[in-house]
Amino acid sequence: MSLCLLEHRDMVISGLAVFAASFMLFSQYWLANLSLLGPISLASLLVAITAFMAHELMHRYVARRLGYIACFRLVRYGLVMLLVTALIGLAARSPFMMGAPGAVAIGPNILGKENSKYRALIALAGPGANVIMAALFYVLALLMVNNTALLLALRLTYILNSILALFNSLPIPPLDGYQVVKNRGYGLWLTLMVSSILVSIPALGYLL
Repeated sequence: MSLCLLEHRDMVISGLAVFAASFMLFSQYWLANLSLLGPISLASLLVAITAFMAHELMHRYVARRLGYIACFRLVRYGLVMLLVTALIGLAARSPFMMGAPGAVAIGPNILGKENSKYRALIALAGPGANVIMAALFYVLALLMVNNTALLLALRLTYILNSILALFNSLPIPPLDGYQVVKNRGYGLWLTLMVSSILVSIPALGYLL
């Protein structure tokens, strides 16, 4: 566990970066109406916690449960890329950002039980968490129709989780979907892909 001594620091820095980038991503709302600063700040915080940290920590949790060394690591170039693209999106008044300020590094299996099925499950865990979070926040948004400010925060959190779930499920390297397929988790990948598509359908109605 001494290998992971700095991961809490890295989590905080990465989380703050995602919060800042999300706040810039949602600039079209608070720039048009400063009264929405509260809901947008809440949405940005929820995105950092659920869409990013829950995704990475689920990778970490499953990996450790299966006997792997797994530590969260700050990715400096990913952090810079995220903030720069978010700033460009803010300047252009266009909702756009790209980059990952941190990721879970998976080491060897200390139980000596290395196999491809375990690797597929670890890869599945991240976007799987986004599917669950997207479904949760979609339901919460349906229950909050009378609170416009909170509804906005919940919908934005739902949309970001659904987008990340669908994006990361694609079988394209280095995405999680590719890692699942690479490790021959074909049934797991199909389940993940279908779930991601289904949970993303309502988001299309909000975005179009």
